[in-house]
Amino acid sequence: MPKTTGYAVMKFVTGNGRCHKGSDYVKGRLLSDYFRDRPQIRKEQLFQWMKQMGKQLQQYHKCGSKYYYRFVNPYMFVLTENGDLMLIDPQAESNQELVQKMHQEAIRSSFLPPGEPFYKRGSRVLDIYGMGRTMQYMLAQSAAVPALTKFEEFIFRRTIQKCLNYNSTKCYSNVSQVTKNFPKVRNPTPTLRIILAITAILIGIFIVFSDRTESSAKADTAEIAAETAAEPVEGLNPVSPLLTGLYLELGYVYLAQLNMPGESQMYFAQISSHNEIARCYELIAGYMHSQKSGGGGQELEAALAELEKSFDDNADIRDYCIWLRAYALLNTTNARQAMIRIGEKAVLAAEEPVRQEIAGQLAEAYREEGEAEQALVNYERLKLWMEAEKMEPVYLKIIGLYEEMEEWQAALEECDQAIEELPYSKELKIRHIKLMCQHGGEDKQAQEQLIQQYLIRQPEIGEDAAFQKLQTEYGIQTEGDQEWTENEQ
Repeated sequence: MPKTTGYAVMKFVTGNGRCHKGSDYVKGRLLSDYFRDRPQIRKEQLFQWMKQMGKQLQQYHKCGSKYYYRFVNPYMFVLTENGDLMLIDPQAESNQELVQKMHQEAIRSSFLPPGEPFYKRGSRVLDIYGMGRTMQYMLAQSAAVPALTKFEEFIFRRTIQKCLNYNSTKCYSNVSQVTKNFPKVRNPTPTLRIILAITAILIGIFIVFSDRTESSAKADTAEIAAETAAEPVEGLNPVSPLLTGLYLELGYVYLAQLNMPGESQMYFAQISSHNEIARCYELIAGYMHSQKSGGGGQELEAALAELEKSFDDNADIRDYCIWLRAYALLNTTNARQAMIRIGEKAVLAAEEPVRQEIAGQLAEAYREEGEAEQALVNYERLKLWMEAEKMEPVYLKIIGLYEEMEEWQAALEECDQAIEELPYSKELKIRHIKLMCQHGGEDKQAQEQLIQQYLIRQPEIGEDAAFQKLQTEYGIQTEGDQEWTENEQ
């Protein structure tokens, strides 16, 4: 069980349009500790906590015209044992050690705008700025289940950006304006599932009226359609163009869009005896379903070559996606060259999120073929197309490429940019420390200060095995809040 601590928190009583502030004592965990230890969270819970954060701030502001909280960040919210989010009381004697922590540069620089380097004066727009940064932190540190939809991501991005424009005439003037813009929880619309259900029903109806007697045709069509959706009918030799088209479409949807090769293989198998495209895709789907990889795969390679030849330049984006995934399993130079040839044709024509997948495949193919410059081009595409919160592995690969090319300054600059975009990434900070120790130049004092900031901001870095290895290799020592490197490079 996670350890809880007691905190003095704000308690608000509303009545007659006014709000009065009191205090309470609860047991719980700091919001920052929760997200550090448990990044996976139900989407409904994530949204609820954001609303509770807004409600707490709104009530605090209602207590008086000069009431500004100032310390709005994930270190000053408590998740109680009951699952509620509450504001810590900064005036309580028991919280003074925590309040002192708020004056550390690492925290201030993350949750105050550049023009406000200290928690001295307060204002409503600065509280809103801190709320925007805290929401950004919650989204960056968590893996929502189910994942946020594109619409939800867009709304949060726009809302947070408006919170951060604290000195703009278009910024929010009160917290209620922020919470009013929160999206409602949405789950991805099962469009493909609807298509599959309709297609399965059509197949069921077609089979009923084509291959059954009149008495059998009076059976419940819905039941037949449901059976068809779960398992394709065996023993049939469907030659109708309509039925062939329906099975092809189901096979494509399962393989290209739902990435379910096992189900796709069953549908392609229904028409593979008289349709060459279905025959090739049945083989490809079977190979992908068994997750084979490594050298060989001559049958798979032959099927892919046959499809490329058959389609010539008439393949669509679904074909390209399937071919790229299949070639990636072969893991040979010829396969990677094919991925590069196909990917360059497809990447700019594709729409989101497919073009992200293709750019990533292109980057990996180029990297494994030793073409670092072209790999970087595609990783840069991902930086433009991908949400910042998902960019950590991409940044790490870019930094790794610069290291392979021995372009140490470029690697250090990429670390700086990456940490600015993802200020809570432990892996990026450790990679930055390593590069500074190896190739950071003569300014050891600046390096020591940065390492100190990283460790103060994220104490868990000091417990990481990779950082501890660096401590041994480069003499990075820690004592209290002081860190330095002994080994001169």
